[in-house]
Amino acid sequence: MMVSAYPIHLDALVAFAMTKSAIAGMNMEALPDSCIRALAAELPFERQGQGEEWVWKASALIPEVEGEQSVRMWTRKTNTSDFAAKVASGVMDISARTKNALASGVMYAGAIDTSRGLLKNQFEFYPVKEIFQLTAWCIGDIDLIDYLLAPESGLITHLGKRGRIGHGRIRSVEVEEHPLAEERWKIRVLPWAESEAYVPIHAACRAPYWAIENRQAAFVPIVL
Repeated sequence: MMVSAYPIHLDALVAFAMTKSAIAGMNMEALPDSCIRALAAELPFERQGQGEEWVWKASALIPEVEGEQSVRMWTRKTNTSDFAAKVASGVMDISARTKNALASGVMYAGAIDTSRGLLKNQFEFYPVKEIFQLTAWCIGDIDLIDYLLAPESGLITHLGKRGRIGHGRIRSVEVEEHPLAEERWKIRVLPWAESEAYVPIHAACRAPYWAIENRQAAFVPIVL
């Protein structure tokens, strides 16, 4: 899988699964972003708070069994011949994506740029790591969490980036009671420092973790 620059939290996966399950059959274009996020406003975890800050009692995913690290190549070439044929036949309108030749006075102003934007040719290398087991701890509804995370449900099938090409595919999930869950759920990004083993970070403490507006001054365990 592609290892994320930030920890992947268990509550983020459950929030995604709940949202995906809720929007099945909905008209996504008619739903504003705020309504979509509200679908996962309540997760099947207990909360822990200090002052006005709080988090779900769900840890980040910790690699338990790792293998080799390697580098993969990713490439995407724009099929210019196919694109030109579609434009010529009227199937595709590119007027909104190109400069107006008369207004700009630039020769070939209608040309499609393959060095940037949506039609950019891609050629890059990225690191991957073999991870055979990930573990997370939480305090919550074990049956609902088990259902949402089970590969059979089809809600979450991959972890990390580029799952569409097979990276991070989940083979199986086991959810069971664990005596250390009451302490180990804290292995996550927190709005406060749980101990000296936590260091400052600027990151979100609740899902959606990718949202820039959710990022704040926080603390993360050194082990992450």
